[in-house]
Amino acid sequence: MIIVLSLLLFIATVLVIAYPLYFQKVSEYISGNENSSDFNEQDSLLSALTDLEEEYQLGRISNEDYQRLKLHFQRKYLHQKKPGSSKNS
Repeated sequence: MIIVLSLLLFIATVLVIAYPLYFQKVSEYISGNENSSDFNEQDSLLSALTDLEEEYQLGRISNEDYQRLKLHFQRKYLHQKKPGSSKNS
């Protein structure tokens, strides 16, 4: 009797978990944000600045390289952030 109840409970659990995977309509995700590539590039530049700071703090890069790369990433970020900037720059 316990085996039958365990089996029924197992089947019910599988059905509850699998139902949304097999019986709900799949819809395509459409982003409403036209500037999503700009946003992603801004995020990647901020991430690069964070990684650069970490590398410098750990002593893996020289002060000259750190200053040069930091200035480069900051300028690119500010250029992306400007409202009138083009995407292909």
